[in-house]
Amino acid sequence: MLGRGLFRRLVVLVVLTLVTAVVVPGVMAPSASANGCGGFTFEVADIDELYDAISCYNGQSPEGDYTITLTTDIEIDGELLEIQIDSRTNSGDLTIDGAGYAIFGDGDDEYHLDIENEGTGTVYIKNITFTGADDDAIEWDSGNLDIRDSYFIDNNFDIYGGPYGGPGGDLTVVNVVFLVGEYTQEGTDPINIDWEDAEAVMTVIICNSSFDVNGEPSIDIATDIPDGDGLVDLYLANNVYKSDDDFEFGDGVTVIEGETCQADEPTGSAAAVPYP
Repeated sequence: MLGRGLFRRLVVLVVLTLVTAVVVPGVMAPSASANGCGGFTFEVADIDELYDAISCYNGQSPEGDYTITLTTDIEIDGELLEIQIDSRTNSGDLTIDGAGYAIFGDGDDEYHLDIENEGTGTVYIKNITFTGADDDAIEWDSGNLDIRDSYFIDNNFDIYGGPYGGPGGDLTVVNVVFLVGEYTQEGTDPINIDWEDAEAVMTVIICNSSFDVNGEPSIDIATDIPDGDGLVDLYLANNVYKSDDDFEFGDGVTVIEGETCQADEPTGSAAAVPYP
């Protein structure tokens, strides 16, 4: 048998070995593929890791708020990001932080991001550039969507869709640049929304943003419901428009213009962002 002193020395040696193996200064957060679905933060470097990270949020495994951070530009070209952002549950929020990087490519006639979130969480997108989308940079069909400090450059459409009944959703756009240049393929609509829910009022907040487009409306909101009064509350402040036709609104859109906009980091759903 081992003496007590030798036994204690062996125990200390084992503990120090384990601590040294676990505590390694400077180690970054794991990628989506390495992390599986065991955490709330993911660093992604390609389309596959982005897919895996969105899958973890959708599955709410574990339940809570998720953050996906790009560590490089991600190309969607000849590949498809065949996944919708949709937790389908009483979920936490999802933040996609571009960290100054871009999602780019032709998308093979698909969307860069497809958001149809029937859960209760808000999808936040910040510090990212969307460019070269052959279809929509963001296809948005339901759920709260909040986009800040980002760029949309030379896409077929930038933000297109709009909640079609179901859980509805609100849209916030703050400090965003929309630019349509010579390389844009067909469409030129930065924000194009169809609102078809006669039971709820949609809130849209657009401020501190710029629209430089070729001919089409900068903001196009349709309310395809007869007698659709009071369907969309649209708040506008401190925007710059450079287009032949800045707006095209349905009868149910109420425009409220202000001089200031709440541009702080959001703390709740898009509808809860103070204005002004």
